[in-house]
Amino acid sequence: MADGADQGGDPVALTMRTNDAPPISSMMEFLERCDDSQLLDLTNHYRQRLEEAIQEAVKNVVFVLAYERYFSEQEYKQVIKRTERGSRAAGSTLLLNLVTEKEPRVLKLIWKCFVKMHHLLPELEELLKAMWEEGTGHFSIENYTFPHLTIQEFVAALAQFLTVDRGDITTLLIEAHGMADGRFEVFLRFVAGLSSPRTAWILEEFLGKFSHQTTGRVNDWVKKEVKRRARNTESVAGKQRLLNTLHYLFESQNPAVAQQALGSVETLSFRGLGLTPIDCTVLSHAIRPCDTINHLDLDSCHIQCEGLQRLGPALHKCQQLRLGLNDLGDSGVKLVSEALRNPDCKIQTLWLNNVGLTDSGAVDLASALSTNHTVTKLYLSGNKLGDSGVKLVSEALRNLDCKIQRLGLNSVGLTDSGAEDLASALSTNPSLTKLYLTHNSLTDRCVPALRRLILNLPRLERIRLVGNKFSPTGKKELRSLQEPRPGLSMDL
Repeated sequence: MADGADQGGDPVALTMRTNDAPPISSMMEFLERCDDSQLLDLTNHYRQRLEEAIQEAVKNVVFVLAYERYFSEQEYKQVIKRTERGSRAAGSTLLLNLVTEKEPRVLKLIWKCFVKMHHLLPELEELLKAMWEEGTGHFSIENYTFPHLTIQEFVAALAQFLTVDRGDITTLLIEAHGMADGRFEVFLRFVAGLSSPRTAWILEEFLGKFSHQTTGRVNDWVKKEVKRRARNTESVAGKQRLLNTLHYLFESQNPAVAQQALGSVETLSFRGLGLTPIDCTVLSHAIRPCDTINHLDLDSCHIQCEGLQRLGPALHKCQQLRLGLNDLGDSGVKLVSEALRNPDCKIQTLWLNNVGLTDSGAVDLASALSTNHTVTKLYLSGNKLGDSGVKLVSEALRNLDCKIQRLGLNSVGLTDSGAEDLASALSTNPSLTKLYLTHNSLTDRCVPALRRLILNLPRLERIRLVGNKFSPTGKKELRSLQEPRPGLSMDL
């Protein structure tokens, strides 16, 4: 954890430079008295504001958490990697995802650590002051009481439906959703949930009829907001806003509203945004009633097997599915294979690059590909397939019904022996137009096999072999194959 070396000494000492002002000491006392559910309420309520507060020094924050052993070495590296590859906002989001997964005892210690770091992070100090000011109406540190924040949010949302003809409800929703710090996020989710006919039916028995005008206006606002946010996902903040609106859609539990909201949306991109298993459930719920989601981009979303399992019922509906740079492992790829076997599968382009797939997991994938007739582009680069895994996949592509046109096998540990099997299997696939084999361990010994492969694939337009171990002689022999095939592009 070399990143902490430039901080000028013991990170704990740095974070302890407080003046023990009453608000800080009282906040520490308050955190000590919080029970597990109260602490979880506090974390959820202030999560987005906390994310934004630690963005400016996310590397320092994760260093301190790792130093104090609240984060593992692996978690520390994940946050650093996400920050360097994406942005400080992406790193901050991942850090908070990891924090919320901690057991209550550790979560309390992390909150105390945040309080100690308030001088390192000016925005965090402002947040703590705001928490103190807002909290004076919610809890008393001295004859101690703490009505859950979530209960207050629910009551505020419920009031909107018990008032006849709340004509200003749309304006209220817009203003609440427009708050950059996300302070009304829980309130908005409750409002969306109370618009559900099922929820209303249960409560109306005790509280009387809900305002139908309010319910209709809430549903209309949710639909418009989803459409608007789906068009603005270039930034991490934009993706987070879209995810928030999909949570409203989930809370409404209304498939018709979901279908109308996403009816004209063709692409959903969350690339680089950390998604929790709950987020994956929400996303699956949003996609299932829709038939128009052509492209679902979930590259580098910190999705693991549990999250993918929750997405499972919706995966087969997407024509282009990006799942690269997630820690899916063999068990996760098995879930993708189940989607490929679905008789209603629409997947045409599938990215599974750098997902932790091995030759063992390739068995399920190969079996699914042998019966799938929709996939035309398959990218498996960056996985530890080795010769055995590549052989399994290529054997599946030997099937005459296979429609694979582009195959990505960069950096998969392929050797000359595996190239022989690959050439033999692919030589019977008339559809293949592009083959990517860069950064493997191919040498001149496999040149005859590649020659047969190229000569037997009349539609082949491009083959990439950069980063292998061909000699100048071997490269010259390969280039000679372009003479009778002027349309063939070869990268050596």
